[in-house]
Amino acid sequence: MSEKSPDKKGKGIKKGKKNELPEIKTADDEINIAVAQSAITEEKSKKKKTLIKRGVIGTVAVFLIWGIYMLFIPYKGTMAFGICKVFLELNVQYPSTIEVSNVEEFATSVRVWYSHSDSFGEFRMEPIQCYFKADEELGFILDKVTVRRREIDPELVNKFNQSLAVVLQNPPDLTLPPPPDDSLKNLHIDINRIFKPIF
Repeated sequence: MSEKSPDKKGKGIKKGKKNELPEIKTADDEINIAVAQSAITEEKSKKKKTLIKRGVIGTVAVFLIWGIYMLFIPYKGTMAFGICKVFLELNVQYPSTIEVSNVEEFATSVRVWYSHSDSFGEFRMEPIQCYFKADEELGFILDKVTVRRREIDPELVNKFNQSLAVVLQNPPDLTLPPPPDDSLKNLHIDINRIFKPIF
C-alpha cells in the first residue's frame, strides 16, 4: 500500500507539468519566446491603431455628411408664418399662382411679401401682415390682417380663427423662400421710362 502511494503522487506531478509552459533550456529559446511575445504585442498595437483610425475617420465622415445636409436643408418658418400663409391662400382669387418672395417675423406679427396673378393675368407683388394675440385654448389667434396696409374685414378673421385648430393640427409647409440676391446683375431697369424722348 505504501509503495503504490508514491507512484500516484508521481503521476499527479507529471500531469500538472503537461499544462505548464515548456522550460527554457537555452538562451536561443529565451530569445525566440521574447521575439514571439513582441510580435504578438505589435499585432495588438497595430489592431488598436487601425481601430482608432477607423473610428476617427468614421466620426469625421459623419460630421461632414451632417454638415453638408444642414447646409442644403431649407429654412423653416414658425407656425405664425404658416397661419398667415393659409389665410393668404384662402383669400386670394388664384392661390395656385402665389409665390412667396420674403418673410419677416416680428414679436407679434408676420409680414409676407408675395406675388400672385390677378383676374387680368398680371402678376402683382403685395405685402400681407398678420397680427396675433394670446388665446387660452390655442395659445395664439389672429388679431387682425392687413394687405397693402389696409385692414381686412374683421369678420373674415373671426371666421378663420374658428378653423384655426384644424390648421394647427395639420400644419402647412413652413419652408421659407431663399434670401433675395444682393447682386445687381439681375436688376433690370427700363431706361426708356426714365428718359424723355426728344424726337
